[in-house]
Amino acid sequence: MNLSLPSALELHITIAKQVVVFGFSPWQVTELPFFASRVRIGRNGAEEIFPLGSLTEYERVGLEKAEKELTASIQ
Repeated sequence: MNLSLPSALELHITIAKQVVVFGFSPWQVTELPFFASRVRIGRNGAEEIFPLGSLTEYERVGLEKAEKELTASIQ
């Protein structure tokens, strides 16, 4: 069976009822308008954007650094 990506995704959604991927989505955790986060894809497209969850101190510092670098590169 040779399926295109949209066909394969549709088949997976039909069988599994959900697909979770990383994608750029509206973001409310930082000042950045979009950031990569886990997104549940369903029949209607992006159906749920998962929150970031708890971070360790190391991860929090890394996120702050990434935010500064991304903000500078966007401008």
